[in-house]
Amino acid sequence: MTVLKPVIYLLVLLCAACNLNPQGSGDTSPTLAPLPTDVPPPLSEVTLNTYTNMAYGYSLQYPSNLTIEGDQNSQFVWLGDQIWVMVSEQNPEQPMGDAPVIENAQDTMIGANTARRLSGYVGSVGGNTPQRYESFVIQNDNRYYQFIAYELPRGEVQPVDRTVGAVPANVVALLEQIVASMRFTT
Repeated sequence: MTVLKPVIYLLVLLCAACNLNPQGSGDTSPTLAPLPTDVPPPLSEVTLNTYTNMAYGYSLQYPSNLTIEGDQNSQFVWLGDQIWVMVSEQNPEQPMGDAPVIENAQDTMIGANTARRLSGYVGSVGGNTPQRYESFVIQNDNRYYQFIAYELPRGEVQPVDRTVGAVPANVVALLEQIVASMRFTT
């Protein structure tokens, strides 16, 4: 029994060492530090503002600490630096020209709306910074209301050969809360 304990201890150490540097990894490129994954409090627990878009007939709620860029007739609206809302007559799943890559698409219910949940990445075409996105698309009256959360804040420049990460969990949670509050006003 006394010989068995050191052997087991040695095996545990070897397994731990293998997990730290898996054989064949050979990847010495730097990795990005993980982004914070704290989840925002539910919208019911924060002070909310209501954005109403008169031209495209919808409203939504968002935390009052987020800036909003766009007026009541805007086709495109930024909520903070990572969530973009756009209204289009073009289905984002049938793009024309350069478009974000859709890796996953599924039907879902969010709030009172049936939606398509899209996820994928934006490449470096056209000077874009490569990054992931999560999106909800709600179709109504021949229009597509797309809510997109990006991995990186707007305006943050990264090298085109960067390792693409994930949209931070807190940004995805905020996106889900905002989309769940969306209502059509017309």
